Amino acid sequence: MMPADAQLPSKQPVPRSARSRLAACTAAAALLQLDGTLITVALPSVAHGLHISTSSTSVLLSVYFATYGLLLMPGGELVDRFGARRVALVGLALFAVGAAAGALAGTFVELSVARLVQGAGAGLVSPAALAGAVSGFPPEQRGRALGIWGASAGMSNLLGPLLGGALTLALGWRADWWALVPLTIAAGLAFALLVPVIVHADKRDHPA
Repeated sequence: MMPADAQLPSKQPVPRSARSRLAACTAAAALLQLDGTLITVALPSVAHGLHISTSSTSVLLSVYFATYGLLLMPGGELVDRFGARRVALVGLALFAVGAAAGALAGTFVELSVARLVQGAGAGLVSPAALAGAVSGFPPEQRGRALGIWGASAGMSNLLGPLLGGALTLALGWRADWWALVPLTIAAGLAFALLVPVIVHADKRDHPA
């Protein structure tokens, strides 16, 4: 039996910096999820605008997700070597460049290449954002951080079709790609300001 004077360990407080870091990292990850649903809604208009078959536009999703998936493991290794913030900022820069290139694309091939660049950026951002999101939380509270992470993905899946449909109807399919550019810049600024250069789950973070 537990002695009468024994006390249960108290829950460690979560620093405010960890909550801010979680918000920045979750926003970056939600952006990647938003991309898939946002672009999917625009595909019929893409087919009409570029004079291709509707079935051909599935390549735009396949290229993005294939590149994204292939770079997840190398991206994780880069996070271990160079830190979450550096890798995420490089990935977000690639993602923004790909989004702008997609908005300006004049042919289906150009748009496919732009999606490949976006997928490469996403493959770097995802492991970096996950590493940064949980790093400031004590072990017993990382589940809650991951829950918030998952909820953000669900919200992105809900908002993506609504935003994509509104932009496509009002401004055309290119607006869906243009919309990703300022969102990516905002995510990058939040990451740069709120995530330390080096994050470690069990050690003190080193500020920029």
